[in-house]
Amino acid sequence: MSAIQSVCRRRIKRVFNRIDHLLGNECLFPPQTYREYSGFMNLGSKFVIRLKVPGYSKKDLDITLKPGKLVVTGYQVKEDKIKRGKKTVAQKKKTKHFTKTFGLPADINQKKKAISLQKGILTVTLYKKKGQ
Repeated sequence: MSAIQSVCRRRIKRVFNRIDHLLGNECLFPPQTYREYSGFMNLGSKFVIRLKVPGYSKKDLDITLKPGKLVVTGYQVKEDKIKRGKKTVAQKKKTKHFTKTFGLPADINQKKKAISLQKGILTVTLYKKKGQ
């Protein structure tokens, strides 16, 4: 990343944090969002893709294998209600989502894949077609 890109990224982050502060919300783009971890490994008979997805469960993730690409989408909705007695006096709804696309080689077996989620790391294992 060039120095100019780094400065621009910091300034944009600062602007969004100020907007969040003025609106009284939590930070829309917390620091861990910028430290994205993802990896693509070719292990001979299979490909392993790892993606950091802290705070997401398997039900929040949609993993779609399309010809030539893998699309990982995460979507979460969190609702907070403040009650006085039996009456709700305030309600706050917070959503967060992401989409990450990985380009894949042509020799992927579209029907065979393994998916695991442990400690906030999503691991997708894709197997190569036989005889390739």
